[in-house]
Amino acid sequence: MGLGKTIVILSAIAKMLRDGTVTRVLVIGPLNVVVNVWQQEIELWDHVRYLKSSRMTGPAAKRRAALAAPADIYLINAENTQWLVREMGKKWDFDCLIVDESTLFKNPAAKRFRALKSILPKVKRRYTMSATPAPRNCHDLWSQTYLLDQGDRLLPTVSKFRDRWFDQNKFTHQWTPRSKAEKEIHDKVSDLMRSLAANDYLDMPKLIKNNVFISLPDRSLDLYQDALKDLLIELNRDEFIDIPNTGALLMKLRQICNGFLYNHDRTGYTLLGEEKLDALEAIMEGDEGYQGKENVLVFYQFQADRSEILKRFDYAEDLNDRTIGRWQNGRVRMLIANTASAAHGLNLAAGGRIMVFYGMTYNLEHYLQCIGRLYRQGAKLDRPVVINHVIAADSLELDILNALDKKESGQQLLLDRIKAHR
Repeated sequence: MGLGKTIVILSAIAKMLRDGTVTRVLVIGPLNVVVNVWQQEIELWDHVRYLKSSRMTGPAAKRRAALAAPADIYLINAENTQWLVREMGKKWDFDCLIVDESTLFKNPAAKRFRALKSILPKVKRRYTMSATPAPRNCHDLWSQTYLLDQGDRLLPTVSKFRDRWFDQNKFTHQWTPRSKAEKEIHDKVSDLMRSLAANDYLDMPKLIKNNVFISLPDRSLDLYQDALKDLLIELNRDEFIDIPNTGALLMKLRQICNGFLYNHDRTGYTLLGEEKLDALEAIMEGDEGYQGKENVLVFYQFQADRSEILKRFDYAEDLNDRTIGRWQNGRVRMLIANTASAAHGLNLAAGGRIMVFYGMTYNLEHYLQCIGRLYRQGAKLDRPVVINHVIAADSLELDILNALDKKESGQQLLLDRIKAHR
């Protein structure tokens, strides 16, 4: 992550177009990456600056115009994959496919994967890119590998893949690799992959992870325990929140930790406390000792978090196309973004070195990708990149953080094996 995957593949594209190996290149990626990263990288490097890109985003009419425009590289967000396959039909003529962030296609049952799968025989050059290829376990690798070899290495169907290497939990329906399965799978796909870590090739700043603990107020603690014990929350005499399953329980506990609860119909929320807002203010004011009054990138989990942050900090701004440039120029004091929508691809290292997780995401891929927005190529070497986790003491948030660390170790096994094979 942060080593420069985009310019590496751009250099390869330029050579293939120049040699006549390919004639028409399609790049599929997250919307933020398609809109903000690829053209920026093209303009940044002299040897690929002549390449012309066409971005197929927005309304259908705009996408059709971009598809018809003359260009070297055509860019589209993953959500529009099905549209593009339907639109082109039998006239499909892209002979080079780049999937920038292959985990967008890790679900073999998803419509976007099935659409892309249908045109693979027509594409002679296929490349995928990811900083987090197996965020949960090696089960995520089947569909990503299929995009490259159409089932040669990990069997032609996901059913056969599962039957050979996995057991399914009858209650959670999760697939767990059997003994030695991970090693066998990693060995089979290692010849398809190149694993490059920034620390192996670049001088990187020190990375500090800092846990900022807050104490929940008494009312929040009572609601937290009621939810755990009874799967029922009494907000007031007139409003009860029923918790139907463990997934909903996890969501409600995370909300309480962040200082609010959504109403039963999610039409509004009840504020329970401002302890996390106070902790964020302390970080912004440099009360953590090693952090001065610097620009800060804040990742939130819920829209209620966003609303309360914007109320408390009148200088906070949402991450969007208009604020990215200002952040990079050091003119945004606090930039806020949702972990799910801003995790992939963006290089925000020029704008600051301090990050805050305002509550914990349990999605490893989002967590690692968020860290990679600042801890990457381009980060200044003279001062550390600081990752602050604002978490409620004696709550599941610390368990979530510990679980993320364990999952990271599992994924690192894959990346280490790939590098060893090379």
